[in-house]
Amino acid sequence: MLHFTPAAAFSTTDASCATMGQITIEQPGSANWNYTVNNQNNAVIASGTLSQNNSVAVSATSGVYQVTLVDNSGYTVVKNVQINGVQTIAAGMTADKTTAETTEDITFTSTTANATTTEWNFGDGTIATTATATHQYQNEGVYTVTLTVTNADGCSSTVQQQVTITSKSATGIANLDKEAIRMWSNESNIFIDFSKVKQVKAQIDVYNILGQKLMEDTWTKAGIYTKTLSQVDAAYILVHVNNNGKITTQKLFITGAK
Repeated sequence: MLHFTPAAAFSTTDASCATMGQITIEQPGSANWNYTVNNQNNAVIASGTLSQNNSVAVSATSGVYQVTLVDNSGYTVVKNVQINGVQTIAAGMTADKTTAETTEDITFTSTTANATTTEWNFGDGTIATTATATHQYQNEGVYTVTLTVTNADGCSSTVQQQVTITSKSATGIANLDKEAIRMWSNESNIFIDFSKVKQVKAQIDVYNILGQKLMEDTWTKAGIYTKTLSQVDAAYILVHVNNNGKITTQKLFITGAK
């Protein structure tokens, strides 16, 4: 017994630097298939059902893919489909720390696959071109680190990460112990770093130089506390932190509202 159905129609869209390519499959008529799409490493990148009412569109990079169609009776069709065009690239990076003191090493690593060129812009006028780069900042502040990578097809991608740099004298402690609380200011913002503290249950009070309380807050996370004093003019302030009975006090300068 022979069964005749219209053939499935395959088409592809080329990949570009900005977008991935695409495999499109349409099935006119009453045929129904279960489909799988495997890449060059024989890994399944897509699967599902193909029918007249359910066409298939699979996004993929340039290369050759194997499409397998199986109907309800077990009849199988295998077809190789090629996507032309260029390989896209997606920049990825890690940093061993995002808060550091001036002249302290920070190591940045590109996790990008198939990059032929790598450029780090550390936000302070310094550039590096190695996959892994170690950098020191000479001045406190918040810096944006930009990684730009390019592959053999000329496609490029960029990713960014912010790092916060404090002065070695920001806390008034020459040698920080393992659970030191660090404080610093940037413009109208105050920052308190609890990342080295094992147990955080802090009461935070901020005073002006006359001893008048400007604000109070609580913090229970092992991260960086941030507060903007938008209604305070440029002045020195006193930040008082009581964390589980351990008190840290630091005088900071804020620039005030602009």
